[in-house]
Amino acid sequence: MSPPLKSTLASMRWRQSIETLQDAMLLSRQGGSGRSVVNRAYYAAFYAVSALLELDGKSSNKHSGLISLFDLEYVKPGRVGKPVSSKLHALFRMRNEDDYAKTEQVSETDAAEALQNATEIMAAIRPFLPRDLPDVPDLPAIADPPTSDEGE
Repeated sequence: MSPPLKSTLASMRWRQSIETLQDAMLLSRQGGSGRSVVNRAYYAAFYAVSALLELDGKSSNKHSGLISLFDLEYVKPGRVGKPVSSKLHALFRMRNEDDYAKTEQVSETDAAEALQNATEIMAAIRPFLPRDLPDVPDLPAIADPPTSDEGE
């Protein structure tokens, strides 16, 4: 794959990551289900990892494969810290449990943790991407509850 195409795909995935994180924050702020917040937070991190690996010309058809590639290419050599990998694995587990196994509601605490994890993963990946791409949104600024005069 040519470098311009790699860069274009990485840019597309990064913008998708930002958009998906903003969706997760909006859901959280407006009382969306915890399950949906966790799902969107996981996908924000997933798209960020996809963007990073696209720059290297690597991808996977499976989520677990993409996470393994990230660990192999970025975590194992020390380019990204192990806590970032742990957060990504935790998000993957949460999303799988919430989508396929869990029958009870997802707590606000778990949803907030998922948002925080996704934001930290994206912040760790951002320095590897081209400078012209948008930065990670500030979580507290977007996730604050609406004030009483909003919507009047």
